[in-house]
Amino acid sequence: MGETVAWRAEQRYRAVLEVRDGSPVSAVATRYGVSRQTIHAWRNRHAQDGVAGLREVVGVTDQERHLGPLPFGAGIQVTNSGPHAVSTVMS
Repeated sequence: MGETVAWRAEQRYRAVLEVRDGSPVSAVATRYGVSRQTIHAWRNRHAQDGVAGLREVVGVTDQERHLGPLPFGAGIQVTNSGPHAVSTVMS
């Protein structure tokens, strides 16, 4: 499983580099099988957090990724409403 996650981060990095080097976002998105919005999200994550920003964090949205650490006393509630059904709950 570790190799798969590392491979995905590497693919995201390659896509970011292609766009940085002048390839159109739409062409890169098609080549990697993702949306243009996903390519833009990867570029933004890479710009803010470097390669570490391209690693997968299961159950964390791009918006949540930038909120920072959970406040003291916050918990995680797992729901059954989908494959990525994790939400923060303030206690």
